[in-house]
Amino acid sequence: MDYAVTLYFDEQSQARLLGMMEDLCRAGVNRYMLDLGIRPHLTLAYWQDQQGIDVTDAIKRFAAEVKGTGVLFSSIGIFPTDPKVVYLSPVKDESLIKLHKRLYQNLSGRVENYVQNYTPDYWVPHCTLATKLTEDEVLKAIKTLIKVKFPIKATISRLELIKCQPKDGILACEVSFKHDL
Repeated sequence: MDYAVTLYFDEQSQARLLGMMEDLCRAGVNRYMLDLGIRPHLTLAYWQDQQGIDVTDAIKRFAAEVKGTGVLFSSIGIFPTDPKVVYLSPVKDESLIKLHKRLYQNLSGRVENYVQNYTPDYWVPHCTLATKLTEDEVLKAIKTLIKVKFPIKATISRLELIKCQPKDGILACEVSFKHDL
């Protein structure tokens, strides 16, 4: 099994991002994420199963320390991988970088099997709007998203530790991220 630490948005920010996902569907992009109930989020860490580890206390301590500003999405991105992904890219400012690194410091010595793309030296922060896309769906997504007024401000309100595929919440913590962009 795989595990992740994710940041979720407040109701207002989530509604705006879900609206963008619905707009993509109306434009002919698949409903994969919406059909599975995957809410807009930023993934901070992702790792493969390690028998017997319990990181809930470390995550609770980390969540209690979270401070910072809101997230500012400034651009549209594409992972041209298989599957293809279209996402919003936040400004990778000092606050976001420090938050990400602090999580890894808090998990140091507990987690070993990180997926490299989420580690501090390789992390591309992103909020996936659509995945498992064909090339045609990528083009439809870009054509739709190019009409969106940027930048988009979003407020982080929750941090969750989840078991992935199928998604199962292990721990959810409210965080004191302030939206003062």
